[in-house]
Amino acid sequence: MNVAFCERESETMEAARVVTQFFMIVLSISSAPADRQEVRIDLIEERGYVDTAIVRREEAGFTVYDEMNGKLVKFATIVPKDGAENVFVCTDLKGNVETIDLGQGIKRLKVSDLRTKPRLRLQTVDGGRIALDRSKDVTFLTASALKGTYVVH
Repeated sequence: MNVAFCERESETMEAARVVTQFFMIVLSISSAPADRQEVRIDLIEERGYVDTAIVRREEAGFTVYDEMNGKLVKFATIVPKDGAENVFVCTDLKGNVETIDLGQGIKRLKVSDLRTKPRLRLQTVDGGRIALDRSKDVTFLTASALKGTYVVH
């Protein structure tokens, strides 16, 4: 499996950073139309295409897959946290768990804007920036804290 979407740092570094790979996947899902059953998220870096994650809506959350040798391989689940709005619990196949709270990670977040605005400039609570640009059915998310752009389609 390409580790582009699964890279993890030490727990100390992870806790210090708001924007992580899972954070970007959750933000990507939140920027997609609510009625879409499957979302593709391509990671593009300076040197070109890196990887694609396929996210499918499930009865209770989302399942994230990677395409390997023409087959989909499950590598994570994302479920909404009970009783909390815009908070998700992400679990990878190794059992690593990360809780993503979009409202606590992004200043003045309006989730409705994520799905509708053609252009947003978001500020994270740790001083980072995330650019959201939309062109018809494709959304581009670029975080200053990470290399690459997430292309949601």
